[in-house]
Amino acid sequence: MKLNTKKEIFRVCTFLLFLMLISCDSIIPDEYDSDKTFKINAVDQMACDILSLPLDSMDVMSVERNTVSLSSLVDSATFASMSEGEIIASRYDDILAGTMSINSDSLVQISIPTGESVSYASINTSSDLVAFITHDNEEYVEGLSNEDVYIVMDIVNRDSTYQKKNSDMEIPSIACFTTYDLSTRSEPVVTSAIKARYAFSAQSGDYLVRFRVSEPENLSTFRVLLHFPK
Repeated sequence: MKLNTKKEIFRVCTFLLFLMLISCDSIIPDEYDSDKTFKINAVDQMACDILSLPLDSMDVMSVERNTVSLSSLVDSATFASMSEGEIIASRYDDILAGTMSINSDSLVQISIPTGESVSYASINTSSDLVAFITHDNEEYVEGLSNEDVYIVMDIVNRDSTYQKKNSDMEIPSIACFTTYDLSTRSEPVVTSAIKARYAFSAQSGDYLVRFRVSEPENLSTFRVLLHFPK
């Protein structure tokens, strides 16, 4: 179709603009509607209330646990000749016995081996569980912090496979914020209080827990809040 007048061109442009406006409302998901109110569930609200507080001001009792690297639990020849999965599948009970249990309804302060991105603990569970993870923000070089460091948690079966988990976080949980005072900043740093949320469907038993830290050189401790639904 050839447009011969400015009036016709204007009408077409107006129509196209109208289509764009009505289309935007249909393609934007409802969860991003600025007028919509979100309600956080009771378990996540509990985690938000606890993890948004500085560690030294918490009423919740915290316990300290150290994770261990796989290389410290087996001999050097085994570690050099076998994969991580092969070692776990063949030495599961020995590795389990060499780890510290994080089984607790309270807050667990985890310390990882220096420089190790992957380390292990153990847990005993008779039901499903939800784990919330956070860590304190620190600035290790002016302008650079560990805010973007992430921690992955897995429950490991005897055959070295991982238990099924759901790592999704709803918008209210993501929007649970806390603040940190850093000596290098004039204003407090606002960040998410819940860095990760993992829901596991585990059968009753003793399991290895595998933690992977994305930047172990910039993060040596973090906190895990465990909740065991009744």
